[in-house]
Amino acid sequence: NSVFIVIPSRIIYNWDHNKYRVSKGNFDFLNQVLSAPNLDISKLNVSLYDHVPELAKIRDYRRMLNMTREYLVRCNNKDEVSFESVRKKLGSHAYYWDSPHLYSTSDIQRVFSGQLLNYLKKIVQRTIHHVYCCARFVKIESYSFCNVCCQAEGIWCLC
Repeated sequence: NSVFIVIPSRIIYNWDHNKYRVSKGNFDFLNQVLSAPNLDISKLNVSLYDHVPELAKIRDYRRMLNMTREYLVRCNNKDEVSFESVRKKLGSHAYYWDSPHLYSTSDIQRVFSGQLLNYLKKIVQRTIHHVYCCARFVKIESYSFCNVCCQAEGIWCLC
């Protein structure tokens, strides 16, 4: 009665996305927590960022997303990049705003497939464009460098 599934610890410590034989009880448990954001890369294996460039880029996009949230919350513009619209787009992944290191097993699988990087890139580019173009924030001069890479080229340089 064995079934196959990816093992979160094998992904985190070996970047191994193969499916392994597990008991039905373990399979049920792993399926139950598949979408739970319970993997903190900064605590489990921070060196993974050095070995998986896509993961490092996703971390940076999530940091940028976090920085744009403050602007979106204060913006009165209710277009497709408003705080509410981005929050709805993130849906059950609202934790992307809160911590750049927190992942679910399904998130990690989406990193491996390339889907998560493309998804976040689109959202971050739209939110950064909104912050640049929104008249309320154009005159903010207290932020003159990128908080992610510290380049003086602009608030949101997309590193």
